[in-house]
Amino acid sequence: MIKPLVAAICLGAAALPLASQAEGPYFGVTGLYADRPGYDDVDGSWGGTVFAGYRFSPLPLYIEASYINTGDADVDPGYYDNERLKLNFSGYTVGLGYFLPLTTYGSGIFARASYYGGDTKLKTPDDPTSHSQKQSTSGASIAVGGDWKWTPTMGLRFEYENLIEPDDFANDENIGLWKVGLIFDFPTVQSSSRY
Repeated sequence: MIKPLVAAICLGAAALPLASQAEGPYFGVTGLYADRPGYDDVDGSWGGTVFAGYRFSPLPLYIEASYINTGDADVDPGYYDNERLKLNFSGYTVGLGYFLPLTTYGSGIFARASYYGGDTKLKTPDDPTSHSQKQSTSGASIAVGGDWKWTPTMGLRFEYENLIEPDDFANDENIGLWKVGLIFDFPTVQSSSRY
């Protein structure tokens, strides 16, 4: 019991100098693939995210806000292979996370818990019966991911986020968001070595 505790304390202490390298504001954009595994009749969809946040030091905590649009997922209503129905979620998240820096450039891994709010839309885009319905929804999400930085100010972000049970006109199933994109940092401490 003592050995894992000592190892965790040593890892946290070792990360403190790197946390100061990652401190500061950042923003970015990602493309995303939205998956609704709870539904057999809803296809995946392509969308995007815009995000901004701030990392603190010496504690490796951060806050982040984002705008998400999952894109339009085709829904099979179950007759004659008709896929005219479209399901979309768009909204925002605000969250608090833990960032574990791994290099002096600011690369690292993270975990985050967020509140989300937004709208689920069910659309029939084709004439002569084109219309849409909108349902407001809110809840919690969890995310894990990493930032790979090739300079102190720019890098790639990889992330998986799970929106937990947003209202969606049916069974309110989770939405899994697989994201890849760019992150731009404005560190308050400049890196002195390269990784």
